[in-house]
Amino acid sequence: MILLGITGTIAAGKSTVTRMLRQRGVPCFDADSSGHEALDLPEVKRALLRIFGAEIFQAPIAGDITDSPLLDLPAVDRKQLAKAVFASHDPDRSRRRLEEIVHPVILADFHRFRQAQEQAGVPLAVLDAPLLFETGWNRLCDVVLCVDADEEIRAARAKNRHWSREEFLRREKSQWPAARKCQVADFVLDNNFSRDRLAHGLNRVLERIRRRGESTSEG
Repeated sequence: MILLGITGTIAAGKSTVTRMLRQRGVPCFDADSSGHEALDLPEVKRALLRIFGAEIFQAPIAGDITDSPLLDLPAVDRKQLAKAVFASHDPDRSRRRLEEIVHPVILADFHRFRQAQEQAGVPLAVLDAPLLFETGWNRLCDVVLCVDADEEIRAARAKNRHWSREEFLRREKSQWPAARKCQVADFVLDNNFSRDRLAHGLNRVLERIRRRGESTSEG
């Protein structure tokens, strides 16, 4: 099985490419979705409470705030959590502490996914992760595809998502620069144009990956 890692610059269209692959029957692991699900786990909630406080939850916390597993915590408010991380006096440190809590859960979830796909004998599976390089998860992959687009186009797409310019730049700053991502990726997919053109480019990448897999198996 070939494991394809997919990442991209902010608002470049990584998720669109992953959807295209899902529509073709390729099993895809979405690291972001796994991370969101991790926020529902009681042990994750308790760890977040200890570090970021009660303000990150969607409802007030009743009773004494302790480490007791019996404490029934409400759902995490992801916007408030992001605010607590990036509005802190040391956003980088806060982000690292958040990742130390959530990333092990994502990785465990991914390894279960990978094992299931290997047992099913699928030829290709995908790890979709915006921080693929930053976390080092690219080392888990056989090949990496980076989706990119010009900054003006990405900023416009971000605006359509109702992100402020500040939000776009904040997210951009939290990741590797576009040039660095594109330089170390095995393939770069240009998403400056139409969806049809994006799909055509994806077809070419998949064909090259297929050929690479065939040459490896023959060797």
